[in-house]
Amino acid sequence: MEKAKHLKIGFIVNPIAGMGGRVGLKGTNGVAKQAVALGAKPIASERAIDFLRRLKSLELEEAIEFLTCPGVMGEDEMRAVSFQATILPMRLKSETTAEDTKTAVRLLFQANVDLIVFVGGDGTARDIFDSLQKLGEVQVLGVPSGVKMYSGIFAVDPSEAAEVVKAFIEGTAQEMDFEIMDADESAIRQDRFSVKLYGFLKGPFVPLRLQGVK
Repeated sequence: MEKAKHLKIGFIVNPIAGMGGRVGLKGTNGVAKQAVALGAKPIASERAIDFLRRLKSLELEEAIEFLTCPGVMGEDEMRAVSFQATILPMRLKSETTAEDTKTAVRLLFQANVDLIVFVGGDGTARDIFDSLQKLGEVQVLGVPSGVKMYSGIFAVDPSEAAEVVKAFIEGTAQEMDFEIMDADESAIRQDRFSVKLYGFLKGPFVPLRLQGVK
């Protein structure tokens, strides 16, 4: 086996991703407060911790230099599993927004990370795409946090995402262009299927560990 390399990995958690789907809203974009009112509980943090615990079990800590966002966007999850990480110099308000994700991507790009791992859904993937369009290319991997994602950038589940990171570090993952899809959640809530291609992000590909486009 090829010896693992020391790589810089950016880690972003969208704390509200997936909440809407759990209470029948078929997405969270624009309805986060409604989701909370209906009793939705955050699930992204749990998915992030599952991913980090699996990564820790693969004994890859010495091969990774993590950079992450403050508080609920990554730092809290890193602390929960005792992962060391550099915290990005950004300030969060009481409610996170798409602009926080875009700021994180810009800071990670400026830090020359090798890979950005995010926990979120299609909306988060689109925010990352928008940000990188103005910056340049970085490989990206999604850890799914939601009921259904349409983009191909996501691993099957948090454990499989950790395996993809392992392959990326060991140099056995292939670089591939993944479709990022734009799902009209308002239309879907009215039982009108409306999903179109938004763009492409590069990311590591390992057969059977990525979910593919739906």
